[in-house]
Order: sequence, then structure tokens, then C-alpha cells
Amino acid sequence: MKNVGTWMDPIMIAMLALGVQTANATPHHEIGDAGQNLATAQNVPGGITSISGELGIGDPADVYRFAWNGGLLEATIFSNFDPMLFVFDETGSLLAFNDDYVTVDSHVLMELPAGSFLLGIDNFPGNFLGDLSGFSAIQDGYGAYTVTMTKSVGESVAASVPEPSALALVALGILALGVGRKCMAMRAATLNGSKDALTRLRNAIAANTNVFP
Repeated sequence: MKNVGTWMDPIMIAMLALGVQTANATPHHEIGDAGQNLATAQNVPGGITSISGELGIGDPADVYRFAWNGGLLEATIFSNFDPMLFVFDETGSLLAFNDDYVTVDSHVLMELPAGSFLLGIDNFPGNFLGDLSGFSAIQDGYGAYTVTMTKSVGESVAASVPEPSALALVALGILALGVGRKCMAMRAATLNGSKDALTRLRNAIAANTNVFP
């Protein structure tokens, strides 16, 4: 079993590195103004588990577009104002809404299929329970916010594909597996040869003849 562990180590290291490569999640910070409609919604890259931004004068709401690979979406917003949290489908129709889940902060928990969706943030009471088009008529809201999600958004609608560098690590691990097996075979052959030589030596001594032909 010890020898098995010797050649499995490179594979395990490569697979662990692959897991780290794909599991690392980073926050997304609003770039400029996230927009308030389908045309101006800010795209969120894959691997994100939190979004931070700010509402201000002339910017009463923010909308983010994200890809989802399917499954349970749980999002919570924390802010220094009274926020409301919306989830829209790709046409702008309201799928989920919450206000004042924990004190004045909001929370959404729902099952979503794979697809493209929109996350909306605004200040109470603007567009209360409204669809995406309602953001255009609300008054200014002020303050910073952070939305956290328990599962990262997807790279695309399809299942995410490991980056080339991660795949290279796996390839190196497989190569190391082949080399390790070859080394084990050579070691076994060497040991077998040593045993044969030892046997011939013992026989030669017993017969008082040359050790090797």
C-alpha cells in the first residue's frame, strides 16, 4: 500500500490544485454605475459570491446580470440604508422580492433553473414589488451596500470549464502517474535480478564453482 500512495500523490496534488483553481471566489465591486434596466445592467463575471456598490444622486437603483448554472439561490443585502432586493428573469419580469428580512436588510431564497438572471437593488419604498421597468420612476436612494450569495454565480449558462492552467496540472499528475509506475516496475525488476544473483552466488559457493558464467 505504501507504493500505491507514492504514485497517487501527484494525482491527488493536481486534483486538489484543480479544486482550488475553480473554487476560489472573489467579490465584484460596482464599476461606474451598474445601470437600471436590461440595456445598462452590469454583467457579473463567474465565480463571484458577493457584489458591492453604492446608490446616490441620479442613481436610485442598481441592476446586475449574472449567469446561473441552476440550483438554490440565496442572496442577502447589507447596507446603511433601507434596501430592497429583487430577482428578475432575463426579460425583466419579477421572480422574487424582499424587504426587511433582518432589521431593514433584505434576503432572497429561491430555486432557479440554469439561465441568465438580473439582481436589482433599490431604496424603500421605490418600485415596491415592481418589475424592472419600475426602477426608472423612483426617487434617489443613498448609501453603500453589499450583496452576499452562498453559491457563486456561473461562468456561463453551461457548466463551467476548468481553466487551461488547471487542466495542465491534471495532465502533469497523469504523466507523473505513468513515470511512477515505470519506476516501480524497474525497481521490482532490479530486486528480482538481485535475488537471482544471490541465489547463483549461494549455489556457486556450495558447488565451489564460478559465481557467474
